[in-house]
Amino acid sequence: MAKVEGPLFSKNVEGSIGGMLTFRNTKGTHTIRKKNIPPVYQTPAALKVKGTFREAIDHWNELTDQEKEWWNRKAGEHGGYMWGRCKFMSKEFKRLFIED
Repeated sequence: MAKVEGPLFSKNVEGSIGGMLTFRNTKGTHTIRKKNIPPVYQTPAALKVKGTFREAIDHWNELTDQEKEWWNRKAGEHGGYMWGRCKFMSKEFKRLFIED
């Protein structure tokens, strides 16, 4: 919710109106930004990627707790920190995408 003190831009306006406009005051400069609505891509290639990703997520959700723990250990073997889910998704996505 936008909070207005006095006439618009005469004092201070910050916040959003209807989720479409955002008012900001940064270092004394008043700005209004329109909500950015990203495009939804429905091309065959985009739908294939989305479907493959959804299928990989379903496969992760079907794993047992022991299998998920194995992936967590496997992901940690490479130094740094990576979640087992990310490691699994990377391998599974590639497998499914190439398989198709």
